[in-house]
Amino acid sequence: MNIAALMFFILLPLHIRATVYFPRAINFENVISLVRSLRISILIGAPPTYQKIGESDWITAEDLATIRLPLCGAGHLAPLTQKRANMKMTPGVCIISTYGATDASCGIAQQSHDDQSYDGSVGTLFPNMSAKTLSLDGNELGPNEPGFLYLKGTCRT
Repeated sequence: MNIAALMFFILLPLHIRATVYFPRAINFENVISLVRSLRISILIGAPPTYQKIGESDWITAEDLATIRLPLCGAGHLAPLTQKRANMKMTPGVCIISTYGATDASCGIAQQSHDDQSYDGSVGTLFPNMSAKTLSLDGNELGPNEPGFLYLKGTCRT
């Protein structure tokens, strides 16, 4: 089990006293049916889950009406994918994309639950975290320059 599974599938539900449902087999049509029939309020998925939601004509806002907290992890959620899937959510509900929950301990950044202005962003760093991007030769890079992400914080050194 990785840290993301521990955080999102065990600790978060325990903290908010939620019921967790794990389908025996992952079948996307079945998942949407379960969201409707079980009135699921937290949907945790990877980018392909939200891509299918955004691109599927048969999924409507009514199908997702009970979802209050859609979380995305395990990869980058493209801005257009996030925007399309957000359009099918109840007004005021938007996908929260997290970053670093598998590679960098308990996570390093998250989007705000009420801020849709950063579609495609991984959000802001958690408190007591710092990050910088360095080149191969160790020079610090500026915004939008590709390089290596170096992290430091209370849960990562």
